[in-house]
Amino acid sequence: MFCFNAIQYYKCFCLLHIKCDEPRKKCDELGNMGRFTLLIRDMIVYGIPNCNTVKKARTWLSDNGFEYEFHDFKKAGITADKLEAWCAAFGWEKVLNKKGTTWKKLSPDQQEMVKDEKSATALLLTNTSAIKRPVIEQNGKPVLLSFDEEQYVKSLL
Repeated sequence: MFCFNAIQYYKCFCLLHIKCDEPRKKCDELGNMGRFTLLIRDMIVYGIPNCNTVKKARTWLSDNGFEYEFHDFKKAGITADKLEAWCAAFGWEKVLNKKGTTWKKLSPDQQEMVKDEKSATALLLTNTSAIKRPVIEQNGKPVLLSFDEEQYVKSLL
């Protein structure tokens, strides 16, 4: 079994993604800490690199030993399927960032047109900066939206 982290402090997985109860000291003694990180921790951070909230999240992830792929959705875009998955996980009202400057720059008519997930997704496909960020996916599933250190600790460690 290839453990990475102590169950009391972190989530601990073997190669089959099964939780185990090996203490961190035992994992370290076995020399398995981080050996298969890329196989187990399939993490993608979606956002915009110059966003302060994204910077905080990326710094926290790096400081806590997480390896991840960064997807700049302003440059690389985002798919409707991805937005639908995020809306299903978090709710479209949370995925749509109504506090950001992109939303505030929209005309009142454009804002009023957003009434449900379908209209929100249509807007977000053309205005990716209006997506609440970052979005963290782990093993292909959305797990976190925005950055709240307490929530990151609870969900990832």
